[in-house]
Order: sequence, then C-alpha cells, then structure tokens
Amino acid sequence: MSSAFALISNPSLNPKKIHCYRSNELKGVKTQEIAEIPSESFVFSPWDSDTTFYLDEFLGELDASSIHEYLNSISELDSLNLFEETQADFEKRVENAKIAFKNASLEKVVVARTKKFSLVNGFDILTLFYRLVEANPNSLVYLLKSSQWGTWLGATPELLLDYDGKDFQTMSLAGTLFSDTEEWSSKEAEEQSVTSSFIEEVIGWDSNRKPHIQELNQGRLRHLMSVYRLPMKMEKMASVLTNLSPTPAVSGYPVKLALDYLQKTEKMERSLYAGFIGSKSGENWKLHVNLRCAQIFMGDAFLYAGCGINSSSNPRREWEETKNKMRVIEECLF
Repeated sequence: MSSAFALISNPSLNPKKIHCYRSNELKGVKTQEIAEIPSESFVFSPWDSDTTFYLDEFLGELDASSIHEYLNSISELDSLNLFEETQADFEKRVENAKIAFKNASLEKVVVARTKKFSLVNGFDILTLFYRLVEANPNSLVYLLKSSQWGTWLGATPELLLDYDGKDFQTMSLAGTLFSDTEEWSSKEAEEQSVTSSFIEEVIGWDSNRKPHIQELNQGRLRHLMSVYRLPMKMEKMASVLTNLSPTPAVSGYPVKLALDYLQKTEKMERSLYAGFIGSKSGENWKLHVNLRCAQIFMGDAFLYAGCGINSSSNPRREWEETKNKMRVIEECLF
C-alpha cells in the first residue's frame, strides 16, 4: 500500500498556517485530468512526468505529537546510491553544455546536481520544516513522506500557477545573483527573457502587453521575475499546466531539445526535484516548481540545485550558484 503524509505552508500567510494531508493509497491522474482531483488535496508531480499524484484526506492543522504519529507510520526508504558530482566534473559539464550551443539549436540548458549532507544524531525533520517556514516567508514550504517517493521537503519561491476557477497567474523566474552589490548582466536578462517568451506562448499572452520585470529575493539569492495574470477556463488551465511544466527555468530552451540533451548527459535522477508541488482548496489551485529541496534518509540528506547555462556562463560561478541555492536547506539543518 502506497501511503503518504504531507505538510504545507503557502507563502504570505500571516500567521503561517500549516495544513496537513494524508492518503492511505497514493492516487494519480494524467495531468490534463487534474479537474478530477478532489477539493482539499495536496498535489505533486515528478520531474518531466505527465502524472499528478494527490493526497485527498485533509486533516486541517495538527499538533506536533499527531504529526509525528503520522510520519512514523510510513516506512523509510533505504538510502539510494544517488549520484554526487565533483566540482571539476560539474564545471566540465557546464563547458560541454556551452559547446552544445554551437552544435545545436539550444539557447539554454539547466544543469542540476546533488550534494550529500550527513545528518547529526537526534535530527528531527519537523524541526527542520518549521525552521524553513520561519526563514522563508515568501516561499511555499512543504514536507512529504511517502512509501513510494520517500521523504522530501523544500522551500520554493517559484510559483507555477495560482488559479481560482476564473483567473490564472504564473511567473517567469530566472537569473540569479548572490548579493546586494552585484549588478544584473545580459546573461541573467537572457535567461529570464527565454523563460518569459516560452510562458507567453503557452498561456496565450498578448504580445503587446509587456510585463514589468521585478526582483524576487530568497535570503541572499536574487532572481529576475515577471508576473502574468489573465482570465482562463478550467479546461484550458489543465492544458496549460501540461505544457508549462517543465519550464525553461528548470529544463532549458527549446524545451524538447533541452530535455533530450539532459537525458543524455545528466547522470542524477531528478525524481521530484523540478517537478511541481502544491495544493487544491475548493476551486483554488496553488502550485509551485519544486526547487530548494532535499530528499531525506535515515542518516543523510541529498540537496538538489540547478543553474541555467547559456553561451555567457562561467563554470566556476555556476558551481557557486548551486552552492548558494543549496544553502536555503543546508543552513536550517544545523
């Protein structure tokens, strides 16, 4: 039996409300059929998948003892032989991606890696979850434990869609700086522009309406962001979701070419990383791209991060970008 339990805290709730869900048997539907998912469900989809899974028993808000009871009732997965890359190998892969731009029609590719982090004795995953909630008020923070997928948690700032049955909202989030003193360059602007163009095509955006480019901050990380809002019917929303994920922000552009390239060159299994995760309440959907996340085992955490590569990329800086993204989780592990 594929049982699961999940906690979720949506951004900008004051005070933060932790919603709890469970399922004695994890269910899934084709992503184009998400209208069939019951109200008050926790939903997620793995990387580059056409299936959306959901937990359909909404438990409201629980105290810590009840949460521990549910978490402990689901068996742990054995630690997997996840691929951890050296800095030299990662930087070589970035250089190879830049070469691929000259030999193919790729404009951008998002390479990702994992990092193994040994957990201290007495590690408590609920403590980590609440630290992430407190440290990331503008992010969706979640904890998922599933006998099928294992234990995952994350604090992701990237909205995939917010939908209330009538109006649709999404964001183009791409380009990363590490400090307040850095200035945006053409490299980051190009990353964000590619993602924006893709989103505008998928959602049917009026090309005469130019969205304002803003900054979104998560700790020391700064990203370029554009927000898109427009009316949309449910039938179209399901189709848009299918075509929107994965976006160029987590795959590359053109998306199909980037996915083919990653399948040939990326040794790690992304699993739930860079898929989507969120909730449905009534007619309201709030789904985020699953970034700044980790998979937790009995004694180790595997942190996930990626970075957008284009012809202007510096391999050493791209390595530093993934390190900074991993710190969102890592700094809460101590």
